[in-house]
This record gives sequence, structure tokens and C-alpha cells, in this order.
Amino acid sequence: MGLEQILTLLTTVACGFLLLLQVQGQDSASPIRTTHTGQIQGSLIHKKGLDVGVHSFLGIPFAKPPVGSLRFVPPEPPEPWSGVRNGTSYPAMCLQDITAMNMQALKLLKMTLPPIPMSEDCLYLNIYTPDHAHEGSNLPVMVWIHGGALVIGMASLYDGSMLAAMEDVVVVTIQYRLGILGFFSTGDQHARGNWGYLDQVAALRWVQQNIAHFGGNPDRVTIFGESAGGTSVSSHVVSPMSKGLFHGAIMESGVALMSSLISKSSEVVYRVVANLSGCEQVDSEALVNCLRDKSEEEIMAINKPMSLQAFKIIPGIVDGIFLPRHPKELLASADFQFVPSIIGVNNDEYGWIIPSSMSTTDSQKEIDRQTIKAILQRRAAQMMWPPEFSDLLMEEYMGNNEDPQLLQGQFKEMMEDFMFVIPALQVAHFQRFHAPVYFYEFQHRPNFFKDSKPSDVKADHGDEILFIFRSFWGGTQVDLTEEEELLSRMMMKYWANFARHGNPNSKGLPTWPMFDHDEQYLQLDIQPAVGRALKARRLQFWTKTLPQKIQELKEVKGSHGEFNSHPKTPPPHDKTGETEFAHQEEEEEEEEEEEEEEEEEEEDDDTICGSANCKLKQHSMASQSQGYQSNMKLNPLCEKLTATACGLLLLLFQIQGQDSARPIRTTHTGQVQGSLVHVKGTDVGVHTFLGIPFAKPPLGLLRFAPPEPPEPWSGVRDGTSHPAMCLQKADKINGLVMALLNLTPPSISMSEDCLYLSIYSPAHAHEGSNLPVMVWIHGGALVVGMASLYDGSILAATEDVVVVTIQYRLGVLGFFSTGDQHARGNWGYLDQVAALRWVQQNIAHFGGNPDRVTIFGESAGATSVSSHVVSPMSQGLFHGAIMESGVALLPDLISNTSEVMYKIVANLSRCEQVDSESLVNCLRGKSEEEILAINKAFRTIHGVVDGDFLPRHPQELLASVDFQPVTSIIGVNNDEFGWLLSTGMNISDTMKEMDRETLQDHLRNLSVQLMLPPEFGDLLMEEYMEDTKDPQTLQAQFLEMMADTTFVIPALQTAHFQCSHAPVYFYEFQHRPNFFKDIKPPHVKADHADELPFVFGSFCGNKIDLTEEEEMLNKMMMKYWANFARNGNPNGDGLFYWPVFDQEQQYLQLDLQPGMGRALKDHRFQFWTKTLPQKIQELKSAKNKHTEL
Repeated sequence: MGLEQILTLLTTVACGFLLLLQVQGQDSASPIRTTHTGQIQGSLIHKKGLDVGVHSFLGIPFAKPPVGSLRFVPPEPPEPWSGVRNGTSYPAMCLQDITAMNMQALKLLKMTLPPIPMSEDCLYLNIYTPDHAHEGSNLPVMVWIHGGALVIGMASLYDGSMLAAMEDVVVVTIQYRLGILGFFSTGDQHARGNWGYLDQVAALRWVQQNIAHFGGNPDRVTIFGESAGGTSVSSHVVSPMSKGLFHGAIMESGVALMSSLISKSSEVVYRVVANLSGCEQVDSEALVNCLRDKSEEEIMAINKPMSLQAFKIIPGIVDGIFLPRHPKELLASADFQFVPSIIGVNNDEYGWIIPSSMSTTDSQKEIDRQTIKAILQRRAAQMMWPPEFSDLLMEEYMGNNEDPQLLQGQFKEMMEDFMFVIPALQVAHFQRFHAPVYFYEFQHRPNFFKDSKPSDVKADHGDEILFIFRSFWGGTQVDLTEEEELLSRMMMKYWANFARHGNPNSKGLPTWPMFDHDEQYLQLDIQPAVGRALKARRLQFWTKTLPQKIQELKEVKGSHGEFNSHPKTPPPHDKTGETEFAHQEEEEEEEEEEEEEEEEEEEDDDTICGSANCKLKQHSMASQSQGYQSNMKLNPLCEKLTATACGLLLLLFQIQGQDSARPIRTTHTGQVQGSLVHVKGTDVGVHTFLGIPFAKPPLGLLRFAPPEPPEPWSGVRDGTSHPAMCLQKADKINGLVMALLNLTPPSISMSEDCLYLSIYSPAHAHEGSNLPVMVWIHGGALVVGMASLYDGSILAATEDVVVVTIQYRLGVLGFFSTGDQHARGNWGYLDQVAALRWVQQNIAHFGGNPDRVTIFGESAGATSVSSHVVSPMSQGLFHGAIMESGVALLPDLISNTSEVMYKIVANLSRCEQVDSESLVNCLRGKSEEEILAINKAFRTIHGVVDGDFLPRHPQELLASVDFQPVTSIIGVNNDEFGWLLSTGMNISDTMKEMDRETLQDHLRNLSVQLMLPPEFGDLLMEEYMEDTKDPQTLQAQFLEMMADTTFVIPALQTAHFQCSHAPVYFYEFQHRPNFFKDIKPPHVKADHADELPFVFGSFCGNKIDLTEEEEMLNKMMMKYWANFARNGNPNGDGLFYWPVFDQEQQYLQLDLQPGMGRALKDHRFQFWTKTLPQKIQELKSAKNKHTEL
């Protein structure tokens, strides 16, 4: 490649960057913001001890008032208003009975609630934003959803000003319809229900449309809530209606699996409302019309808890729209949004506030063994469970205790486990396989409640809230001890970090590990600590032991007739816990009858499940989701648990142990037999399956066409030898291996029939292992490369992951385009998509988790990875991306037009046809040798904006946030043009003969060709060459310039685009491998691709000799990469902390002694993205002005 061609690459980047100017300025004490529906004026708040003021905007309408005909219907967009709306006073709270809240305020704070009016017209939100924020600030947004059992609560109880000021975030607090008005359902089209949830969706849509005007980033929205607010957040995670409206979720003491807050049927609520309303109509439409005519006072009478014990809590409903299925089913089938989450509980959830609001604290003081057992026996009888059910619970929680105080404590623990802890842990288990989950247990008893709550109460329900908001009950400041101040600052920082990056960790904070297979969680206390497997024995009891024993007892009962130990008279009525379950009883009995009828209908085709003789559909064998049973029933006090017991037995009958040396796996198209590889230095064997077809051979009419699914085969396919590489100049790879390793490369055949992949899986892995999957896309400028150069066995064995290496069409066969429908191009990228689809369909058979796929690649392979991030065709096929020395913004690897390529291929092919269809037909008739002859003209080849795989240029897609916000690792080496590329392009030899004047002349000539001012070359010379004339210095500076324009600046730009929407981890690899010391010149540092041996533990398929220090670097990098594949976060125990790339631009310096850097090449980045484009624009403008004169 000549120098002018090289410099063309450089200017492609320079011309592509635009200067962004932002208008800065300070708001007044009465700030005004413009929303889509009108202007609103807020106020300036100064917080004691803080230099940052906060602008508050209160009572902004996000929907029309839900009154009259809008009662019991989805919210509608708000009406526009003229003039400036006053946003300085709190909005009216939604209709509710605030007696309980006032009583709690009196007990806890010796005060009553502020006098806030109450109205059905209540769909408003409040915004708290730092006073420096303006449109373009792009601060993270935190949307708070209040709790209150879906029957009480208001946005104005939660003052977001401290959180906004201290953590530089925008806080939004929202309101939603409550009680009957929020959740009444007829179960049909006349009133589907979930109005309160739909209000929350409307508020989130309003945030997407308007929050940028308040300084917030609509692409970095975190929803958080507590109790029923946490349940709401969790419900949005599983609801298709909320997709894309938020990017992180925090669930405090509430999830969507809390049985009392979700129901499959609305019949119980319907009957009670119909009876209490005085509406005599019998059909649902008439009832809804009658209820719409009721006054607020009449609605309140129905709502009032003392008139109806069941409505102390009112559930949401499976309505087919907001909740298409029960959240448990959606989670089990991975039909939810894969967003990072914080999930947590307090260590005394049933300590005081809940039992006192349920009026059960007094009765608990007098509780004895017989009363508790009577309560549980009554429940067992209602649920048609064996009476021994109560004995199991008594044995687990009460033991042999007779002491009333101990019994009270154990009863409270049982209630909190059932209501909060077990559901939270289950949701964490479901979600952790698809996105990062951070779990906590809050353990601190607030000092200021010492005189309000009994001394035995620890961290009660809701106690963590004041440490997050630094206020309580409507902005009331509370006195914290010095230690509590630190706890509050720590928690606010964790929450805000998570909102900012999807990861709560940062420098100076105790590390909060992800909740993964180790089940680590953070114990939030004055002295925080890391715990492991929270309440593991209780979780085992509720999800395995109890359901299994109930099932066994039921079967014994079925074999020997009715138990004669049923109580002949109902146990005494209790006040201790029955109100918690009352509203579910009738519904559950009816569901039970329906389920029994369904079981009878299915008897003919059901499968017997082990010795338990329980019935389960055959397909449920495959639905044991992510190692956590998809049929798991969460709460034995509210649902039948036979499916759980059956599912667990199925797991016991799975084939365990070590596969043979000739493992066979079944794919969708046939069986394949692999081989067993022993990895030196590990005890883990690896099963390799080589050359599995993921598409039909792209021959004949399939040349220059999208790949088609592979044909099924009969018998067992041999998967023990490497597949043929795709057509390419093999001498380039051979020369590389010879030069670097002094080895003759293995003789691998070459063929156009090359769409195969290879799999490396730990030998212990089997279907159901759900190991993370890492799909490698090789580099080679899109013209050379093959899967077989990369041996995934060491990575698979060392890190317990499944590694997949894929091949794709290269050169002209992979990327030729006519620019129209006859050959759109990007065939190689479409091959990669086909391989990823194959992985989704088949990788579970090899022990991999299709919901935890990370794609990674280097150079053009990384450009491919980056292209999949922006391509709509790849959406949902992967969940993390690693880009090593390549992104989709690399100059000359993506083009808006195929015209140049088209002309070259047409000329070289000797096809005389002039139209594109004829040319494609002619090329399809060429032999492989003739295609290879055309290929030789291309040192690199580019993808094209085809309208399908790439609907627009990647830079446009990234800038407009039209891409998949997946967690990413992006990185470069610190000497990308050190030797490998410069040697391959003959740059080194060219530069040896070039002086300063010759180089300057080349740059000036290039300026003319690109229609840029001639000073363009001078600007580059000034930035990189300065005044030097020394040939060696000139060469070094020129190579740095090439590395910057080709790799570093595009990588940094991509990181900047993506980091506002998903966590990005950036690195610079800095180590010069010792095994290249005699091959590459001594001045070369970490050259292009030098990191690969440390990721795979081998190079070009060969094991290499590493020094002892390099062995440690190798293990560290494999651990980072595998942690990222496993959790979406590279950090882990014993590793140097890798921070996220955010506004501080921190990155990891990967070396024998790793370090942390900040703002990599910031001066160069400013030059390429601001200084150079700005000066070019100024020169162009001056030239145009002079021409006009």
C-alpha cells in the first residue's frame, strides 16, 4: 500500500468528526423549562451544607385527569397549556385513606403529614435537578415509584433534592391511581385493570419525551421503588409495554413475585366491589358505567380498608396487555427486559411497621404454639394440603420453642421470608443469567427510631429509604449520627453509580460483587460487608423441601384414601396473619379446581416424573430455565407447589458425570461427535466439536446471497477435524505464522464451502449447565482469517465457559455489492448473524446459556462485533460485546457506497455486462481460482450501508442512539502500528526514505484531492511532527498518527457514544510479549494483536512459552474476559479493579502490573474531534467568503 492510500485512511476519520457546541448558562431562582405541552416554572432550593442548588418542578401533569369517562381506562396524554404553569407546590395525592399514614407519622416522628389535598385528578410528577443542569447535560435520571400496597402513598412524601444535589442526578417522583381506581378489573374488555401500572408507563413515556429539557438523559433512566413500588419496578421489567422506557431497575423490599400484589384472576375483587358499590347491574359493562358515576366519597367508601379487610392490599392482574402472563412465567421463560438490577431486602421486614399497620402486633404478643399451628392448619385445610403442612412449617421455624417471645420472633421471620426474602431471591436467580444483578440486605436499625419502635426491631420495612433520600415523610430532615451520615452517603453513591453506569461500584466504596453462582451480596450497615448465599437453607426449604414433601404426602393420601387427621372443626379464627391471605383464598380454591380438571384432561399424554408419580408435560424437561426451575412456585402459602417438586425430581434424573472421550451432541439438524482434549495445567478436560455447519454451502446461486439454514444430516457427523477456511490469500497467514512463530502452519484446506463453526466446552458441561457463551469473530481486514487459528480450549477449561469460533465469507465473496437489490453486500456479516442464530438454537445442547452470549473479536473481528451492536438484524442474539483493536468507526471498513468496489470487480472480472444483474450472474459463473485472482486486488475490503444489516452508517446509528445498549469492553494496544501492520503495508520501508518535506508534500496533495484547505496537511504536521527532521522520530510520530486515526480515536468515540446507554469498560494493552523479543524491533511496544495470546492462552493455534509474570497476565485477562461474559462486569475477587468508562474516562492499563489511567490520549482526541474539524471549517468559511468578495 502506498503512502497516499494510507493517508486517505487518516483523513476519512478527520473529515467524519463534527464539532459540537453547547450553550452553557446558569438558571435563575425561578427557572422555566419547556415541555412538549407547555412551559413550567420551578423554584431554587438550597440544601444545608451543600454548594449545589436544586431546581424543583412540582406537579407537572403527565396525563389527562382520569375522571368521568376516563375513570377505569388507560391514561391519555396531557392537554397542552398556554402561558407558564406554576410548578412550586405539591400536586394533590390520589384518592386513598391516609389514616394509617398519619398514624405512622405520629408514632415515628411525632408529627402529622403536611396538608396536601386529595383528588382523583392526581396524575402528576415532580422533578429535582441540579441547578447547573441544562438541556444537553445528559445527567442520569432516577424515577421513583412510591410504595403503599397499591392503596396509599404519594410522590410528595419523597424529596429528591438531596439525592439530586449530592450525586448530580435528575430525580423524578411520580404518582399513579391507587386502590379501586388504580386496580379494579372486570377481567374483560370493559375494564382490564392495572390502571395504576399504566399510569406509571405514561409517566415513563413522558420522561422519555421531556427529561432532556431538565438536563436529564432519556437513554440513562433508572426506575427505583420500595415495597409496592419495588413490585411496580419489577413488573415493568417483565412488561412488554415498558420496553425501552428505562435502562436499570432498583427493587427495594418488593418484587413482582410477591403473591399478595399480583393475581391471575379479578373475580374476588370484582364480586366485592359489585356488592359494596350498590350497583345492581349484573354484567361487567353496566357495573363499570355505574362505578363511573360514583362520587369520590362513594369510591372512598369502597376503598376504605376498615370496610373491607381484603383491600388493605389490592393486587395487579394478569391482563394480557401490561402483564401478558404471570410475572413468574415471564421470568422463567426469559420473556423480560435484560436490564441491570439492584434487588434487596431489610433484615427485619416484618419487624414493626407492617404488623402494626395490619393491627397484628398486639395479638402476636399473646401468641403461643397452638395458635400458630391452628393458623397454619386452617390454611392447609383451605388449600387441600395434607395437615402435616403445618407441622413442616412449625418444625422449620418454631422448632421446639414454647417461649412466646421466641415464637413471636420466629413467626415474624416466617412472614418476612414468605412475603419478601424468598420472592426477592427468586427474582434475582431468574434475572442474573441475563443481566447483572446486585443484591443487598440492609441491616442497620436507624438511631432516630430508637424511641419509636421496640428494641428488638432491627432494619424494619422501609428503613433504608431515608438513607437514600436523606429525608423522611415529605422532606422532613432527620438527625443522623456521624456513622449514619457516612452510611447515607455510601448508599446514595451506590444508587447513583448504578443509575449512571449500571454498576454501583466506584473508587472509594467497598466492592459490591454481582449476584452470580456464588450468590454474593452486600450487607449494608455502618460497617458494610460481603455475604454469601443469603438464607440459603430457608430458600432450599421453601423452593425444594416443602413442595417436595407436600407432593409426597399428597401421593400417599391418593394411594391410601383420605387422611383421617383433618380437623373436624375449623381452628379458631386468628388475627395474626390471616388478613395477609384473605383476599386470595376464594380465588385459589377456584384455580385449584380448574387445574385439577386440566390435569385430568392431560393424563393421556403426560410424562411420569420419577418415583413421585407427578405429572408434567414432556416439554418441561427443556424448560428448566438457567439452572433455576422454570416451574417453581414461589409461595407455598398461596399457590400449589406440585410443579416445583416435579421439576426438582426431573433435575435429579438428569444425566450427570463425565462424558466419554468421544462425546456426541444433538443439534437441530443432526448429531455431531467431538473429541476430548486435556488442557495442560488444569484438571478440566474440554470437549471440542469442530466444523459444525451453521448454513448451507454458499455455492452457485447462493454466492452473493444471504446464508440459508443448513440441511439436516442422518447418522453422526464427525466433528474432530478443522473445517476448510474460506477463500483467501492463504500465503498471508502462512507468512505471518512463519514470521512470528518460526512454524509451518497446519495444512488446512480452502474452499468456498466454509460456513462452519467450532465449539470448545468443558467436559463436565451438559444440557442445563447454562455456562456463559463466548463467540469469537476472527480478524484479518475482512479478506483473510479462519476460526481454526484460535483454539478456545484453554479459555473454556480455565474459566468454565463455552467458546465458539466462527467463519464467514471473506473478500469479494463476503462483501461485494452492486448497491442495489441484485447484490446488497455484507454477505460476511450476514454469515455471522446466521452463526449467532445457530448459537441461540443449539448452544444449550453443549452446556451453554443462549441468554448469556458475548461476542468478541479483534481488528476486523472487533469491527464486526461493533457492527452487530448497531445492526437491527443482530438484536437479541447476544448480550455483551468485546471489541479488541477495532470498532465500526474504523476508517475504510464501512462505506456509504459500493461504487469504487463495483468498478474494480467489474474491470478485473472481464465480465462485459454493464448492468448489475448481469455482472452478478457472470460472477456466479466464475471458478474459485478466478475469484481468488480478483481478491488479490484488495488488501482490505469494506462493508457497506446496505439498508438491511446497516440501515445507516454506524456513526449515524451511534450518534442517534439507534443501537443495542449492551455492556461492552472496548480497547486498543499502545503501539497498534508498531510492526505487524506497518510491515504488512510496507510503511516502514517507505518511511525510511522519506524526509519532512516529502511527507508534507504528500499531505498537501491529499488535501487537494479531498477538497480540503491545503493547510490541512500543515495542521497534521504541526500536531504530530512538530519541528523534528530526524527520520526515526518522523517515522515514530507518523506511526502514532496512523494508530490514532485508525484505531485509538474511533475506539474512544465509540466508547463515548455507548457509555451513556450501557456500561463500557475501556482498556489499553501495554505489554510487549517476551516471545516476540527476537522477531520484532526493540522499539515496538504492544503491537496490533499482541493481546490475543493472553486472551486465548495460545497464538495461531499454538501453545506459547510465557514467562511467570506473563502467565499471571494471561490468567488475569482470561478472568476479566470470562467475568464479563458471565456477569456483564469484568471485575471479580482478586483482580485489580476495572472502573467503568464514564465522564471521568477511567480505563484499565493492562500490563504485568495493571494500573488505572484517565482520559486516554485526551489531547489527541480533542485535536481529531474538535480542533481539526473546527479549523478546517474556519478555513473553508474564509475561502468561501473570499470567493464571494
